Amino acid sequence: MSVVFFDLNALVPNLKGAFQEGVAAAFRTVDLHLDDDMTACALGKTYAEGVEAIYRRELRMPLPEQQALDSLSRMYQNVVGRFVQFSPSLFASPRTADVITGLKTAGCKVGLVTELDAATVVSLMGRLGWDAASLFDTVVTADGAQNKDEMLAVLIERIPSAGGRRIYVGALVQDALPAHLLGCDRILIRDADEAPQPASGEVHCESFHSMTDLADMLRNPSLESAD
Repeated sequence: MSVVFFDLNALVPNLKGAFQEGVAAAFRTVDLHLDDDMTACALGKTYAEGVEAIYRRELRMPLPEQQALDSLSRMYQNVVGRFVQFSPSLFASPRTADVITGLKTAGCKVGLVTELDAATVVSLMGRLGWDAASLFDTVVTADGAQNKDEMLAVLIERIPSAGGRRIYVGALVQDALPAHLLGCDRILIRDADEAPQPASGEVHCESFHSMTDLADMLRNPSLESAD
């Protein structure tokens, strides 16, 4: 049995805009103004992890006290939640639900990981008209997680592959290495061929540009048992 692990950002690409606007809004409350390149540092990270990364990597400033960090993280989370709830521009890639349903019909297990908190995930699923319980065998959210690697580890541990392949479908090239180290033997990253490659990255990943591309790639023989 093969298992397919999806990152929600690969299924709803404009969620990236929600994270970037959310972290920018949080930092404006402390009179720090971030450009798009700086806010991109927070993508693919939990709320707290993203705030700390911007301080360290982009602003090159010492971290403030924990109470201030927690306040920024909550503001970040709240803005992302409002974006998900009210933005008219939020939509999933066409055919997404059909592709996932097709995988499950073919006997695959399907998991989902997202840096959103659980309440925001519920709001998003309602807006998209998705029944998360029927589409995904398990969903891992950012609630309580320290970093994205921990979330991936929880997701992969929850669904054993029983001798089949473990396939990771993500949105960020930086996720390829942790997915590989956690046992995924096939990694597909949205628009990977257009993204800067990490300096340390020796992990092979395939690039897809739409759910139609992804459906075609997952129908090929490499989806079969790794044995």
